[in-house]
Amino acid sequence: MGAYSTADIVDEQMRDWLVHHIARPVVAGMKAEGAESRACCIAGLMMTARGPMVLEFNCRFGDPETQPF
Repeated sequence: MGAYSTADIVDEQMRDWLVHHIARPVVAGMKAEGAESRACCIAGLMMTARGPMVLEFNCRFGDPETQPF
């Protein structure tokens, strides 16, 4: 099992898009459903020609997948 994380494929404009269109709506949806969490929510993304696609969300601590942080 491995993970890949790099800042050079996500510039500030893409980061803002990801926060506005993926991260904030997910957090708001979890709150609206009464499922707030204090863990790290990690979005597994695939960058495609059509734009970013969400593959999965992982919300946990102490997992090897969080090591790139």
